[in-house]
Amino acid sequence: MRRAIGCMAPTFLMACSSRWVILWMKVRAVRAIVGLVRANRASQGRIHISWMRVARAGNRRERFADTHGRRRSRMKTLLMLSGLLALCVTPAIANPFYYDEMLDGPLSNDRLDPTMLSADIGENVLRGDINSQFTGDFFTFNVPANATAPSLVVNTLTNPADFSLTVSSEPIDWQDQSGFVYFGETDDTLIGLNLLSELGIGPLPAGPYWFCVGPDDGASHAYEMTVSIVPEPGTILFLAVLFFVFMRHLRRYP
Repeated sequence: MRRAIGCMAPTFLMACSSRWVILWMKVRAVRAIVGLVRANRASQGRIHISWMRVARAGNRRERFADTHGRRRSRMKTLLMLSGLLALCVTPAIANPFYYDEMLDGPLSNDRLDPTMLSADIGENVLRGDINSQFTGDFFTFNVPANATAPSLVVNTLTNPADFSLTVSSEPIDWQDQSGFVYFGETDDTLIGLNLLSELGIGPLPAGPYWFCVGPDDGASHAYEMTVSIVPEPGTILFLAVLFFVFMRHLRRYP
């Protein structure tokens, strides 16, 4: 009996050990399978998360592009409106007059029928010659809307003594001089100065004006005068604001 047990013991131990080995191997296999499954799921999750990140980044880029596009569209609209408003308040092309009696013919010497000049923003130049046999030169022009004439300068003048300049906002009528501003007996010290300042009337606002340039002494006078016309300060400020807005948006959205 003992021999039988002694003979069976190694076999039993081997069987038990083999069972434990098989069980251990099964457990290891199961753990390996579970580990593979978990690893697979984790990798799929990481791939899913990666795709979500890419999608989110793409959405952010799309949203940025869409927002940037809307801003650029608003900028274009702003520039178009600014351009239209600028065209409304300023002339497209300034065309100041340059009138020379030697080339364009003599100015009128009839106060009831003055020479019509077309003034515009810029330097309007008039060159005239008064003979002793004429009563003077009569002309008229309009200061355009949204503009002023801040300066009237006699650039050159021969025989400056007893030279007169009459400015009126009404047709010239020697019997009624209520609207006149008269400047006479010009001397050399006033040549090149702003006569509107010397007259004390300041810039001429928009509207029609009548002028008479004539000698008080019956002598001949050759003269050249410049009438400067500029946009109103409000118009200049408006255009400056438009330029500032344009440059600000240009720097933010190149």
